[in-house]
Amino acid sequence: MGDDSVRSDSTKAGTHNVVRARRFELEDESGRVRATLACSDDGAPSCELLDATGKPRVQVSVADGKPGLRLLDSSGLARMSIILHEDTPSIEYTDADGTARMLLYLRPHDEESADLVFLGANGKPRLGLTTTKEGAILFEGEDELGRLVEPMWFSRVVAETTEPIH
Repeated sequence: MGDDSVRSDSTKAGTHNVVRARRFELEDESGRVRATLACSDDGAPSCELLDATGKPRVQVSVADGKPGLRLLDSSGLARMSIILHEDTPSIEYTDADGTARMLLYLRPHDEESADLVFLGANGKPRLGLTTTKEGAILFEGEDELGRLVEPMWFSRVVAETTEPIH
């Protein structure tokens, strides 16, 4: 058999078919491709869901060992991405220019601390909110000229080992 093959595996519960191929395409009743399932040249699997015009709108992949989900706008730009890096989740929102504008993530190896960061049109952090495992809350940011604004801590006790976002 060639690269694409069909084989049947029998089990006590009955016969099951296994379809093996390098690429799968799901068509609608009109013959338009609406989803694909494939592996890239380096073996990374991905799935794309396409709109009625054939444009990818949802991508699910595992690249470099990191599973990810991306929602694409009508021009094909990823506007929202959910990624697990070192088993730590993060969400990134981008503007129409592809610039990251908001990040939400748990800190690696410290899932009791989380960060929410708003970025300017230049991609630089403007405002950050950090929660720590000690129960502290930190607001920090920059003004429109890029000058740091005095960080504001909200906590009864703030551990000196807590690092603000940058």
